[in-house]
Amino acid sequence: MIQLCLNGQWLELENSDPSETLLHYLRTKLGQNGTKEGCASGDCGACTVVVAQYSEATQSWQYHSINSCITLLASLHGKHIITVEGIAESYEGEASLSHLHPVQRALVEHHGSQCGFCTPGIVMSLFTAYENNGGAALTENQILDSLSGNLCRCTGYRPIVDAGLEAHQYSKAGQYSKVGHYSKQTTPEKTYTTETACFKTDTAQCIFPASEEELIQLITQHPQARFVAGGTDLMLEKTQAFKSLPQLIGLTHIDSLREITITNNNVSVGCGVTFSDLERELKDRLPSLVALFHRIGSRQIRNQGTLAGNIANASPIGDSPPFLLALDATLELNGPNGLRVVELNDFFIDYKKTELQPGEYIRRVLFEIPNDNFVQSYKISKRFEDDISAALLVVRWSVDNNYFKNVRVSVGGMASTAKRVVSVENALEGQPANQETISTAKALFKTELSPISDVRASAHYRITVIENLLMKAWLEFSNNHAAKTQCVNVWQPNVERKVSQQFGGDYA
Repeated sequence: MIQLCLNGQWLELENSDPSETLLHYLRTKLGQNGTKEGCASGDCGACTVVVAQYSEATQSWQYHSINSCITLLASLHGKHIITVEGIAESYEGEASLSHLHPVQRALVEHHGSQCGFCTPGIVMSLFTAYENNGGAALTENQILDSLSGNLCRCTGYRPIVDAGLEAHQYSKAGQYSKVGHYSKQTTPEKTYTTETACFKTDTAQCIFPASEEELIQLITQHPQARFVAGGTDLMLEKTQAFKSLPQLIGLTHIDSLREITITNNNVSVGCGVTFSDLERELKDRLPSLVALFHRIGSRQIRNQGTLAGNIANASPIGDSPPFLLALDATLELNGPNGLRVVELNDFFIDYKKTELQPGEYIRRVLFEIPNDNFVQSYKISKRFEDDISAALLVVRWSVDNNYFKNVRVSVGGMASTAKRVVSVENALEGQPANQETISTAKALFKTELSPISDVRASAHYRITVIENLLMKAWLEFSNNHAAKTQCVNVWQPNVERKVSQQFGGDYA
């Protein structure tokens, strides 16, 4: 039986389909209609809810926004869930603005809602940022990060951002803090158990083993079962393709698979580690990779999606594999036949085909933080956040005595898999570090890559932009920008925001 705490009240979900989404259960079984379905794919944010986790180490609560439309119901066993219905102060008698949570009050006062469909998700995203910040004033960057997965077609975002900036002014002394008023009823007496959890109906079964030994046994017993970690890709089969998921094995309740280990410059990432978890660990040590994480998906997606999952789905437009290829990453694969190590460069075979054998899963992702002069990624997409790459280039090199060495050039969205472009690497390796060498090397993209034309870009555009991005990388490096760590896009939101403000327009 799935047990979860919803807005301070523990519920036992009898006869619930474990492969159902949280959003569907909230709306159809619990009558929590404030949470909306917009896209059913984790793109629009209308379905945003919050998972609250109590930390015994810090004696405090942490809040994580997620897309309930692609969240497996069974994965929330033992968790604290907060919806838009649960954040206002409880009261008796006539409602008033003073009973609203500060972000709700601020959105009202700043006219942050028009049609209102997206508003509950926006409320929950701002709520997450506000509570994690202890009720203090939020910066614009904090607000934009929290809202990166929320689309609004009406307001243009300016009043929403203004509301976020002013929300702290609507709090009552002592009423709202990092541990909100609702969480006083949700003490961690009934937290997630470390025992194996099994949920089963006549049509679906979902098992979350508590150890890798149990995991291997389950794989042997259920060879047709699918693995689920973040589920941000897998759940689209249910919400978009309307497929059933009859047998699932969860990887996120095993402590050893949720660990990040950094020894000197060697990084080991368990398959249950989310992008947000890894972001916190690497933000000061490998900021160029963390910058790319912000382009991979919204905060909601990064709170659920895993690095290993982004690799395992073998999508040619997955954004982390090209960067990891440039780092010479390796993978630990485990299964009933034992543990083995495979280089990431050998892992991808063809479109959606990998070296994974039946019953195997990616146990850990291993890579080294480089000491090279330059490591940078360049993603081209139509939206800055939460959008699929039209093309992605990652370059890495050192320059020693004015010669290139240790060159890695990898791409995404340009072939059936993410791949290193060996011909370009060879044309740079050991050659003079100058623009002429770059010009010679970039012409070789055409000989090794045969991109398709689709709705995102034509083949000609993709080749042309990849060539020009290599030149851009060289110009940045040669003009003393080797320390530049942002992930670059042709669209620069800070510039457009200033222009928009100057002419009285909305946030672009």
